[in-house]
Amino acid sequence: MQIYEYENKEKQKARAVDVLSLLEDMQDLESFNGTTEKKILDNWYETKRQLRDALIVEIPKEEKK
Repeated sequence: MQIYEYENKEKQKARAVDVLSLLEDMQDLESFNGTTEKKILDNWYETKRQLRDALIVEIPKEEKK
């Protein structure tokens, strides 16, 4: 999952998730775990956990050259 940090119009820092990478991660979970009703629910909560972790993890700053 790719996370990007940016400044919004109010000059506040915000984070965004690349939708394509999110969908690919979800597809990987479905391929690995299956698509039964229970597994879809498990996959949903795993994706939700990954998104929450992405919010609380600090993104390293890029060094300017």
